[in-house]
Amino acid sequence: WRPSAEVDLSQEAILAWREQVGTRYYEPAQQTDRERIEQVEVRSGGGSGLQVQGVWSTPAGGWPAAGPFLARAIACPDGRTYLLDSWVYAPGREKYEYLFQLHTILETFECPAQRGS
Repeated sequence: WRPSAEVDLSQEAILAWREQVGTRYYEPAQQTDRERIEQVEVRSGGGSGLQVQGVWSTPAGGWPAAGPFLARAIACPDGRTYLLDSWVYAPGREKYEYLFQLHTILETFECPAQRGS
């Protein structure tokens, strides 16, 4: 999470945040195909924000891998904005069902102030 005052809820800002997280935590590294991005405003768990959907791939020269991703930045009433990132790697398989499952998982997010209320 980041303080909401420091977060720009734009497509490009969310993609940049996702890439920062990916550089630090994902193996193999991922890059985003910025020509194939879709976005939609979302309400989730007491907050609101933006969801971006697109395709990630490994950088040239690395292990050849790619797949779809869903990332959400949700601004919550507690003054924090949370990045929820999910992605699929399933070579040779249809990805729709996996994306549907990721969407369902993302829908379970609740802002901390909403828990227990």
